[in-house]
Amino acid sequence: MKHPFKLILVGAVFGGSLLAPSISFAQDDTSFAIEEVVVTGRKREESLQEVPISISVVNQQFLSDVGVVDQGDLFELIPGIQYDQVFDRNAATPSVRGIQSLEAATNRTKVTSFIDGMPVIGSVGSIFLGGNSQIEVYRGPQSAAFGRSTFGGAINYISPNPGDEFEGDINVDFNDYGRQIINGTLSGPINDKLGFLIGASTEDSSAPEEFRATDGNLHGSRSGDSLIAKLVYTPTDATEIKLSFSTVETDDAPTNSYFISQEARDACFDGTVSFGMGQFNPHANGLLDCDWDIGSQIIAQTDRVPALVDAGVTDENILFLAEAESIAAGGAGAFDERDRVTLQIDHSLDNGQSIQFSGFVGDEFYIRQSDGGSRSPEPINIGVDPMNPDLYSVRIAGRGVTVGAIMSDPTEIDEEYAEVRWVSAEDQRLRWVTGASYYSSSFLTSLYNGGYNAVLQGPEAIARYDALTGATVETSVANPDVLLGEDTENFGVFFNLTYDVSDKLTVTAEGRYQTDEVSGTNARTGFTIDRETSTFLPRLSFNYNATDSTSFYGQLAIGNNPAGVNSTFTDENFVDVLDNGIPDGLDADGDGDPRSIYVGYSSDDVATFEEEELLQIELGMKGVAFDNRLQYAVALFAQQWDNEAQSANLDWSNPLSDDIFLFSDTRAAVNNGDKKTKGIEFEGTYFVSDRFQVRGTFAYIDATFADYCDITIIDNFTLVSLDPSRIENSEVFDIPCYQLRGNEVNNVSPISGSISPSYSMDLANGMNLNLRSDIRYEGKQYYDAFNAAEQDAVTLVNISAGLRSDNWSATLYINNVTDEDTPTRLEGGNDFSIDPATDTTGLGRRNYLITPRTERTIGLRATYRF
Repeated sequence: MKHPFKLILVGAVFGGSLLAPSISFAQDDTSFAIEEVVVTGRKREESLQEVPISISVVNQQFLSDVGVVDQGDLFELIPGIQYDQVFDRNAATPSVRGIQSLEAATNRTKVTSFIDGMPVIGSVGSIFLGGNSQIEVYRGPQSAAFGRSTFGGAINYISPNPGDEFEGDINVDFNDYGRQIINGTLSGPINDKLGFLIGASTEDSSAPEEFRATDGNLHGSRSGDSLIAKLVYTPTDATEIKLSFSTVETDDAPTNSYFISQEARDACFDGTVSFGMGQFNPHANGLLDCDWDIGSQIIAQTDRVPALVDAGVTDENILFLAEAESIAAGGAGAFDERDRVTLQIDHSLDNGQSIQFSGFVGDEFYIRQSDGGSRSPEPINIGVDPMNPDLYSVRIAGRGVTVGAIMSDPTEIDEEYAEVRWVSAEDQRLRWVTGASYYSSSFLTSLYNGGYNAVLQGPEAIARYDALTGATVETSVANPDVLLGEDTENFGVFFNLTYDVSDKLTVTAEGRYQTDEVSGTNARTGFTIDRETSTFLPRLSFNYNATDSTSFYGQLAIGNNPAGVNSTFTDENFVDVLDNGIPDGLDADGDGDPRSIYVGYSSDDVATFEEEELLQIELGMKGVAFDNRLQYAVALFAQQWDNEAQSANLDWSNPLSDDIFLFSDTRAAVNNGDKKTKGIEFEGTYFVSDRFQVRGTFAYIDATFADYCDITIIDNFTLVSLDPSRIENSEVFDIPCYQLRGNEVNNVSPISGSISPSYSMDLANGMNLNLRSDIRYEGKQYYDAFNAAEQDAVTLVNISAGLRSDNWSATLYINNVTDEDTPTRLEGGNDFSIDPATDTTGLGRRNYLITPRTERTIGLRATYRF
């Protein structure tokens, strides 16, 4: 089913929301009563139908019914939100209404995740979904309520509380693709004042054997464990104290990205070539329609030593350096470990007001390691330095490589958060919330392009590596190639004033004044760059209850991401070379001038970047109709995104000359320009009967570049067919840029939607049969910002059939019924299975490197409750 647009429209009219409310039926089966859904996004409990914000809410029963096990599953069924994993789940980047981040670093997201209203800046892809009673997805800027970096939206994961009775559940999920997940919870009272809850999950999922690489690693396999322990203490009727501890650990193999065959590449290559990072990539004008099957075995060489031994190398120094350039045993892929302790206190006063406190401390470590060169089985080029016979030369990526670098990015995160709120009584005509918050974090990614295994082995290995290669203190292997980190301190005061103008009309004024101080510090030299952003972030809204079943709302909101720093430029030695040229004795081009690099900007121009701002206007309608059979929500929105900051590879050579250069690029966040988005979203549920219901979502997003002159397209992604009339001179940087005004924003699907019919019927002996289908459609979208190549539309169909009793349930499911094979990610790379002598395209070994979509799978999930 390639073009189900009519089907999606039908789903929008008769479709459903993700609210998954509890439903009761009158005996005549003609009227329905929908239980109220309560949300907490404005720092107090409120009815979903009366909050003037576009929100989707899913509960634990919905997650179980649909078979949602990760964020990718979840966001496929929520309107206006898309989900990407740049490399792996350590780099998960949800986007809302076209507001997206292109950065793998988790501190540069545009949509922030929260657990019980408290922020998470680490790996959101590792958040365990099964341990939540409710997930709230807020679309649009939420800075007035949630605080910093809730620029495009917020996702709030609500942990469950223990019940009044002892209860528990065990859940399993297995399928033929290799999934193996087991989780469960146990909760109940310890005494009449103290309750407990324990939840745990474990995963040990494999992948198809075709994704086993030449080094033996099975790419795409995942494993992990998580635990949450929670105590709820109510010493009096007026006071509730919640203390929780959570820990999560994931250990995933490298992503199962692979090259398509040379024949498939040639067949869908139309002769257009782009190049970035100094290498040609295949490109296309029009629809990317290739044979996406794997071309050859995935090539990787995470252990450099065996190939050298097989080649007869016996030099202990060479073997040591090869080991230092390897990934430690079992370390290939992505690892994440996060611990978090939270405290929440709610004390009610005699006048109906309450004082509330939320706080947490957390620490996280994650790392991804992979073979960036993929040249197995050729051995790494380590040998005596031809310029100095007393030293050894290790040739890595970008410097006359034989085998590419091992990339390692150890990242350490520490977080502290505290918030206190004073909340008015609920029964007042004027209701208010006021409070203050403090947040601090330390985020440091140390990027190594080689030698990290020596760092792991300790000082003796570092000293030996440096001595063999002639490294100085400044150039020691212990120093990372790139530092991507920052320290953040945020102070905020906020308020919410809600006033009932009449029985039908309610108006709200919210605001937050906050100060963000962001600094980047070089761990070796202590040199620091600081930026401070102080701003007031308002949100004005109204809610009008036209009838008992229909309400209209509107809002104007401003969100921001604070100004930041690019920590790379805290390395004074590196900056000296960038700004003043190559030191004497390193005259790369032999022209007698040591300065062989030239650009129109200096390190001062790009050491920091400016604050981003997002202005949104939204109008919406929520309600029920047809004797409460239809529950729906619809929203219209328009957004202006100013000073977009995205990470780019800044070219430090002159892009318009042939000069040879020592340093080619530096990773940094830069402000390129402005974007505009507007659109419509719909979600609803229609209860045809007490047995049959249909849920549906629909989103149309028109995301376009406004005044947006991109320096990266000229420097790092030049396309033969670029329109020369669009080449301008950057107002920010004194270099050429490519004006994108009027182009569609790439990687944003203008049309998406879902439809989910489900049917249940009673069987003998108290059994119940459930039949369900979930159909998700994502329309065509541009692959590139200059709108040359398009990715095809995608339709995913999942079906399931389950049996349920009071204590257990079992569901047989088939995901991706039509075996849709459009990739989830596409880029270019050197495919060393291609012999350049056989190439007729001029591309040499350049090929399409894709991350495949999970193929059709059959599985079983089951639950036992007690």
